Amino acid sequence: MLQSKPSKSRSHWWARWWVWTIAVGVVALPIGAWSVVAALSPKPFNLRGEFTLGPAAHVRNGPVGCKGGNGYEDITEGTQVTVSSAAGEVLAVGELGNSAWLSSTLTCRFRFMVPDVPSDHEFYQVEVSHRGKVPTDEATARAGMTQLTLGG
Repeated sequence: MLQSKPSKSRSHWWARWWVWTIAVGVVALPIGAWSVVAALSPKPFNLRGEFTLGPAAHVRNGPVGCKGGNGYEDITEGTQVTVSSAAGEVLAVGELGNSAWLSSTLTCRFRFMVPDVPSDHEFYQVEVSHRGKVPTDEATARAGMTQLTLGG
């Protein structure tokens, strides 16, 4: 009887296949794991809100916008806004933006934005200048609904 001997190229085919499979797995597994972790990691957000200073005794109305006066001179466009964790760790810093005089309430309103706030905290503390931290929850902060007042 004749027996055929498997060709050398055919017997090594499985060995080459396993080597390639393992090599691809070694490269692809860390990349895939990193992609999953990155996709599941909370994304930072921009905390937006409004800061109101008033009544009129504390506000200086100018030709362009308004600012603090009578002991509130530190409140002006560009004043630092700090976002901290509930434990007091500073997470992100922004500033007061454009101001607007509200004649109906005799107050000065500033819009503000703090970029890149980490989103892995249930509660935050927001502070304008050195005027005291005000708590807010993540849902309010993400929705741009953070409202702060001073002097009223």
